[in-house]
Parts: sequence; C-alpha cells; structure tokens
Amino acid sequence: MLSAARDMTTAQSKSEEIAKARGEELNKTPSLDEAASSHGELRHEVGFDLVQMTSEFRHLRASVIRLWAESLDAPQPADFQDVIRFNEAIDEALAESTAAYAERVGRSRDIFLAILGHDLRAPLQAVSMSTELLARKIPADEKTEAYISRIKTSTRHMGSMVSDLLEFVRSRLGAGLPVERKHMDLATA
Repeated sequence: MLSAARDMTTAQSKSEEIAKARGEELNKTPSLDEAASSHGELRHEVGFDLVQMTSEFRHLRASVIRLWAESLDAPQPADFQDVIRFNEAIDEALAESTAAYAERVGRSRDIFLAILGHDLRAPLQAVSMSTELLARKIPADEKTEAYISRIKTSTRHMGSMVSDLLEFVRSRLGAGLPVERKHMDLATA
C-alpha cells in the first residue's frame, strides 16, 4: 500500500498516463511489483485458486475507496485523479500477482507431469518384461502370439508417449525434477 501511495504522489505526464492506462508503463514501481509477485506466489503456495487470489484485490480496492470517500468532506476534482491513480496501482499489482500465480501454476503442472511420466515407466517396464517372458515360456499358438504381439505394440506405443511426455517436461523444467536431499532412516521410511 505504501508503494501504491508513493506511486500516486509521483508526477505523471499525459503520455505516461496513457501508457499506464494501456498497461504499457515503462517506469513500473519495483517495490509494488515485488510485493504483488510475492503475493501471487504465496497464494498459490497456500492453495488459493485464481478467483480467490484476485478477489483479494477487489476487496482491497473497495475497502480503501470506501474509507477514503468517508474521510472526505467535499470531494474535489483532484480527488478523482487520486482514485484513478490508486486504481492504476491496484491494477498493476493485480497483473503482476496474476502473472506470478500463473507461473507457479505452470511449474506445478510441469512437476506433476514429470512425476507422472517417471512413475509410469516402472509399471510399463514390468509389463514389457513380463510379456517377453510369457512369449518365451508359453507354448505359442496363433492366438497367443497375436495377444503377445498386441501387448508388445501397445507397450511400445505407451512407452513412446511417456518418453514424449518426459521430453516435453524436460524442455519446460530444464535439467529435470527438483530434488531436495534429506537424511533419513530407510527402515522407517
């Protein structure tokens, strides 16, 4: 709020005013952006959805304007300019917070897909190895060979999809899944 108040008291040219209204502001308020970005990240971390996160800004805007209006004896034309500047600051913070929130959502989705892809490989490998073992151990008639062939084809196809999924996630996450090392007793894990 202090950053928004400081921004409101900073002189603004007509071209800056127009750019800000379009969301093209060149001289953004770094402390406001940092606070808003942290807000979006924290709200994602504690489990807010996007509607809940953005509604906080709506409530903040309404509360501040209501209190401000109650504090005025007789509104002056300059007061309306203050409301516009306040709304611009809130909109800037909302945009920054939403962007940070969306980035966290995307990263969470990518980590989920990486874990899913990784965890699908082990059972898929078990199906593949078991099919190979069955092909060697069971007497092969035409029907059995067709079943085994279908299982092998499906397993290869699914393995290819899992590999594609992991490649996609690798391209989004970089080196791979984030790993947090911890000492632990495997007997109790």
